[in-house]
Amino acid sequence: MTRNSFLISTAIACLAGATCVATTAYASEVAISTAQPAAAAPASSAASPAAVTQSAADDGTGTTTTVTIPNSSENFLDDRVSWSSAIEAKATLTGSLAKGFCIPAKTKLIGARAAMDTDVQPGSSPTGSSAAQYQAVTLDAAPFDIFGPPPPIKRDTPTGLRYLIPPGDAQTSLCPDVTNSNTKLYEGTVVYVSSADMDNVTFRSGFDYGALVVPFKMQLSGSKAFTGSASLGGYIGYQNPIGDFGVNVSPILFAGLSNISTSATSGSKTTSQTVAGLSYGTGLLFNIKDSFQAGFVFGFDHVNSAQKYQYNDKPWISFEIGYSFAN
Repeated sequence: MTRNSFLISTAIACLAGATCVATTAYASEVAISTAQPAAAAPASSAASPAAVTQSAADDGTGTTTTVTIPNSSENFLDDRVSWSSAIEAKATLTGSLAKGFCIPAKTKLIGARAAMDTDVQPGSSPTGSSAAQYQAVTLDAAPFDIFGPPPPIKRDTPTGLRYLIPPGDAQTSLCPDVTNSNTKLYEGTVVYVSSADMDNVTFRSGFDYGALVVPFKMQLSGSKAFTGSASLGGYIGYQNPIGDFGVNVSPILFAGLSNISTSATSGSKTTSQTVAGLSYGTGLLFNIKDSFQAGFVFGFDHVNSAQKYQYNDKPWISFEIGYSFAN
């Protein structure tokens, strides 16, 4: 469980155009908790990706809004993936690797299901069986090979389908478990890749979604102040690697709840309160070598017109380097 609290005051000064790190906190908290991996699910079950939970008091009255936001980290449906080295794939979920496929390095495959399938095999475990997780994938059939795999790809004249052939004489050393290989992997044929290999994907492109946390904002109107009104909501984007440089870029759209500090003046008395608002906007996120993040988001905050908020529906921008907005 990771718990972040943000004060409505910026603890570290920021220079315009430079990266800011805000350490803030306030009574109405935003809690981010990462769910533990779910137990192995049968093939018919729906995807159960990790999620974050948002819990934020709306206006100090004790009313709490709780929203659970899933992410796409374990959902490979329609994502294009590949590996930097050859991998082994089973021809059927319950079959053996011996009669599977040896798939050459950098071959693009497409996720065929949102969740992994479970292969239960008889074994010597205390329960008398063992279970392993496999991701169903197919050969990429993109037109013009924009995302498609490199050679060896051929077209079967009688059927008109493209197919992948194994990596020749090197197959024994590349895929030692595939001893009685199927020689052709056709477009549309579903094969099964182990969860261990899915954890080591080196190329992944496709739609992405999850939770987005914006801990500080630089207002682009008025006095161009930095504010610590934290926002937490959902985003959707499209992740796409840039060449072979280890850089993944995701343009995104986001919307979610914010805790926003407003003030009202009555005579000589000024009062302030924290109210719930809506944040929305767009951004560009970069993931470098799967361990370093950078990016920016550009957005707006909206509160009820009855609230006196000087930045209502006014633009702001937030930067991040080394801290991930997205989960």
